[in-house]
Amino acid sequence: MKTLTKTLLGALAITGSFAGTAYADDAAPAFVLSGVATVQSDYRFRGISQNSKEATPEAALTLTGPDGFYVSAWSAKTNWGGNNPSYELDLYGGKHFDLGGTDLNVVAYYYSYPDFRAGTGPAASYYETQVQLTHAFGPLTIMIQGVNSPEFTLGSGTGWYASGTATYAVLDWLSFSSTIGHQTALFHSAWRRTRSSTSSRR
Repeated sequence: MKTLTKTLLGALAITGSFAGTAYADDAAPAFVLSGVATVQSDYRFRGISQNSKEATPEAALTLTGPDGFYVSAWSAKTNWGGNNPSYELDLYGGKHFDLGGTDLNVVAYYYSYPDFRAGTGPAASYYETQVQLTHAFGPLTIMIQGVNSPEFTLGSGTGWYASGTATYAVLDWLSFSSTIGHQTALFHSAWRRTRSSTSSRR
């Protein structure tokens, strides 16, 4: 779910589904729990490395319910400088809507950095509302996304993000993907301030 740019180093992926207790005869379970664990060569979020360009373990758990509803938790190792913060824990939930073959996904997303040392500065954790539209054209899938945060990370004010992603499936196990996006300039100025302040503590 998390929209980010990552380069795969070679991943160990562990996935599984666990059916809920509510079954109808020959029907799908009402709830499905799935999980995944991977190792990436870097964790890049909207073009910026979140782990000092180092290998990054990540893990997620997702509970999918009826009518397109789901909730999830996602975590990864981070390092913005001086191992601060040392990890990210995201909590989010949303609902998928079928618009005649186009998927509309509306998400409430909270990014948290529990051990971030802010001192007297602003907090790193923040909330976003995400809206995504996805449509498949044979092997080509297009996803466009709009995001708003009332108070973006590090007290940088209202944040906006827009992106488009194209994914082409070559084989069942091989696909190529490319994303273009833009985050409001407040994010980049806040990031530069954070990098300077955290680097001084090394």
